[in-house]
Amino acid sequence: MVHYGADPPDLVEKVLCAARCIRACSRLEIRFDGELAATLADFPPITAAEYGQDLIAIEQYAGDLAVVQNHCNQFFAIPEYIQPGERVSMRIARLLVEGHLVASPNARTFTMDITTDDSEDLRRELRTPRPIAWRAETPYSLTSGGRTLTIGPVYAVHTAATAINAEEAIEALEAGRGKGFRVTYRPGDDPFFYVALADGPVSELGGKKIALWSLVGIDQPGVAANDTPNAGHSEPRH
Repeated sequence: MVHYGADPPDLVEKVLCAARCIRACSRLEIRFDGELAATLADFPPITAAEYGQDLIAIEQYAGDLAVVQNHCNQFFAIPEYIQPGERVSMRIARLLVEGHLVASPNARTFTMDITTDDSEDLRRELRTPRPIAWRAETPYSLTSGGRTLTIGPVYAVHTAATAINAEEAIEALEAGRGKGFRVTYRPGDDPFFYVALADGPVSELGGKKIALWSLVGIDQPGVAANDTPNAGHSEPRH
């Protein structure tokens, strides 16, 4: 249970961050106007594993919520209860706002209608995994404390989108019923498609980095436990 009254999320994050840093240090200096007033030292710091994981989870959620609230221009206190799925949705929202590509559980499949005439190129595209960057029909939105936060339109992105019902689509083409047939794609061997805020042309997606969720206590499907962001990845601060 989380209850912070009317305290804004950014304040909650700062307080919890300060508390975590104090607990992790072995020396603490207190200064007034730049002058050293007192020093506390020689006390054993606790490790990250020893620190309360629930407190880190709250700190992460508060920081994410603060960023999202500023984006949406909606401001309210942290909800009393926070579910793991809500933490994931809020982290994804924050990463979208910050301009990243991020895997989304809301994007397990993507459906597109066939709009062109039958051709060998079309059939080859249906049978072969291919890179895609398609605009989703609905904007990315989430709820927090009963309030809806709409982040904005997004692109679904993947390097190997694979048609699940390719053979059915080809049968429809052969029967002259191809146009309008709904083709469902999966994200290659990954669990989810990536999403990115559609605030610019598709050509700008190449400059975006893939960000991991990096949430304490939550494993991201398709990502090994010891994976860390590399040159092509980024992650937000706690």
